[in-house]
Amino acid sequence: MNWIKVSMQAADVESDVLLAWASELDFDAFEQEGSTLNAYVPADRFDEAAFGRLASEFPFGENLRWTASLLEDKNWNETWEKQYEPVRIDQRVTIRAPFHPAAPEGDIALEIEPKMSFGTGHHPTTTLMIRMMLRESFIGKTVLDLGCGSGVLGILAARLGAVEVTGIDIDDWAVENTLENCQRNGISNMQTEKGDAHAIGERQFDFVLANINRNILVKEMPVMANAMHPKALLMMSGFLNQDLPVIREAAEASGLDFIYTETDNEWAAITFKKP
Repeated sequence: MNWIKVSMQAADVESDVLLAWASELDFDAFEQEGSTLNAYVPADRFDEAAFGRLASEFPFGENLRWTASLLEDKNWNETWEKQYEPVRIDQRVTIRAPFHPAAPEGDIALEIEPKMSFGTGHHPTTTLMIRMMLRESFIGKTVLDLGCGSGVLGILAARLGAVEVTGIDIDDWAVENTLENCQRNGISNMQTEKGDAHAIGERQFDFVLANINRNILVKEMPVMANAMHPKALLMMSGFLNQDLPVIREAAEASGLDFIYTETDNEWAAITFKKP
C-alpha cells in the first residue's frame, strides 16, 4: 500500500494542540519530528484540495504550513525500531517490540509490532486508557475494542482475564496488525473485524474501549451505549481536556453515568457506567 505523508508546522502552537487538530481528520498515524508533525494516510483516501481548504482555516495562531508527499510501501517496523523505546506504565505493564529487552519481572508484557508508528503506548491517550483499565477487573468479562489499531488495548484486556475480546477497525492494516499481535502474544480469544461502530450490530459487552477522537466518540455515543450490558463500563480517550464537557454531555444524553477521568497534560480519558 502507498501512503501520503503530510508534514505540518504551525508557529507558536504547541505540538499536542496541532496533533489534536489533525487527529480529527482522516489520518491513520502520526509522527513528531522536531517541530514538524508528520501525518500518514493511505494514498487512495487523501484529497489534497480538501485538506488544503481545512489547513487554510486552521483555528490556532498563524496559518498552517504543510507539504504532502507520496511514500512507496515502506517497512514501518524498521522505522519504528529506529525511533521507539519500550514503554512501562504504572510499573505494571510494559509494551515492547521483539527487538527490545525483556520486560521487568512481574510486569504484564505486551509484545506489539505495529504496521505504523501507532498504538505503541507512546501516545498519552494509550497510556491513559491502560491506566483506567488497570483500575478495573476484567476477569471473565467480554470486551469490545473499537478502533483497535494495533490491538494493544484488546490484548491487554485478554491478559487481564477477559473471556472474549472483539476488535473492530475501519482499516485493513489495523485488522491484520491486531491479528498478528494476538498471535505474537498467544491470545486466542480475540477476534477482529473490519468496520465502523455500526458493525457491532446488537451485540453487547461488559467493557467498551474506544481510543479514537472527539468527533467520532460523540457521533457514535448512542451506538456504544447500546453495545453495553447493564453495569458495563465505557472507557474513552483520544481527546483533549477541553473536550471533556462535550464528551460527558453526549454520554449522559445516551443514559450513561459518569465515573472518573484521567488526564495527562492536555490529554484526557473518561469512564462511564451503564445503569
